[in-house]
Amino acid sequence: MTEVAKQALAITEANLKASFDHARKLMQARDINDVMQLHSEFLRSQYASVTDQFKQMTSGTISAGNDAVNTHDLTFLRWLNILILRNTIQENEDIRNEVTLSCQAKSL
Repeated sequence: MTEVAKQALAITEANLKASFDHARKLMQARDINDVMQLHSEFLRSQYASVTDQFKQMTSGTISAGNDAVNTHDLTFLRWLNILILRNTIQENEDIRNEVTLSCQAKSL
C-alpha cells in the first residue's frame, strides 16, 4: 500500500469516527435546539478537518515527489475528500431529520 493510500485510509477512519461520535452526541440531545447546535458545531469541525486533511494529503504527495505519485493520485484524493464531505453532510442531514421527527412525535 502506498503512503498516499495509507493516509487516505487514516483520513477515512477519522471521518467515520467523527460521524459516529456526532451521532452518539445527537442521541443524547434534550431538544431540537441541542440538535441544531451539535449539528452546526459538527459541520464546522468537519469543514475544518477536511480542509486540514486536504492540506496534509497534498503536502504529503508533493513532498513524496519521486514516490510514484502522479496527478491521478491527487485527483483521486480530491474526489475522495469531496465524497467523504458530501456523505458526512448527507448522513447528518438524515440524522437531523430523524431527530426532528422523533422530537415532533414526542411533543404530540
